[in-house]
Amino acid sequence: MEALGINAGNLFVNLISFGIAFILLAHFVVGPIRKMMAKRSAVIETGLKDAQIAAEAKANAQAEAEKILQEARTQGEAILKEAQDNLSEMKSEYREELEQEAREKLSVLQDQLRKEHEHTLGNLRNQVVDIAMHGAMKLVDASILVDESKQHAILNEFLSGLKEGKIANVSLLPENQSRLEVTTAVPLTAEEEELVRSQLSGKLAEGSDGIQFRIDPRIVGGMVIRGDEQLIDGSVLEKARNLKKALTQ
Repeated sequence: MEALGINAGNLFVNLISFGIAFILLAHFVVGPIRKMMAKRSAVIETGLKDAQIAAEAKANAQAEAEKILQEARTQGEAILKEAQDNLSEMKSEYREELEQEAREKLSVLQDQLRKEHEHTLGNLRNQVVDIAMHGAMKLVDASILVDESKQHAILNEFLSGLKEGKIANVSLLPENQSRLEVTTAVPLTAEEEELVRSQLSGKLAEGSDGIQFRIDPRIVGGMVIRGDEQLIDGSVLEKARNLKKALTQ
C-alpha cells in the first residue's frame, strides 16, 4: 500500500472517521429526515383524505341543498295551486250564493205576484157574478128569473166547475196518481177547495205530491184536472172549442 502511496494508518483513521460520520449522519440526519418525511407523508395523506371528505361533503351538501330547493319549489307550487283552487272555489261559491239569493228573491217576488194576481181574480169573481146577474135581469123579465141565491149558485158553478158541489166526470180519473193539478179561471173559495180535495184525495197514490191548484183566466170558467197521463178538461174554453168544431163540420 505504501508503494501505492497509501498510508495504512491514515486509511484506517479515515475509514473509522467515515464510519463514525456515517453513523452520525444516519442517526442525527437521515433518521430525522425519514421521520419528517414520514410525518409529512402522513400529513399529506391526511390532507388528501380530508380534502376528499370535504369534496364529498360539499357534493352531499350541494345535493341536499338542491333537494331542499326542489322540495321548496314543489311545496311553493302546491301552495300556489291550492291558493288558486281556493280562490276559484271561493269565486264559484260566491257566484252560487249570489245566484241562489237571486233565485230566492225572484221566487219570493213571483209568489207575491201570484198571490196578488189570485187575490185580484178573487175580488173580480164577485164582480163578474154581479155584472152577469145585472145583465141577465136586463135581458129577461125579472119576474121569470129564479131567486137571487140560485143565480149566484149557477154563476159560481160556471166559474168554479163544481156543480152542486161535485166535480164533473171525476169518475173517469184513474186511481194511484202521483200528482194532480187543478186549474180554474178564478181562485176557489176555501169551501170549494176543500170539496175538491175530498173528491180527489182518493185518486192519489201513497206518498204522492198531493193536489196543486193553479189559476188560468184563459179557460174562462169550469175546471181542468191533470193527472199523470190523464186530462179531464171541463173548462168553458174547451166546450167552446168543441162547439166551434161541431158548427164547422
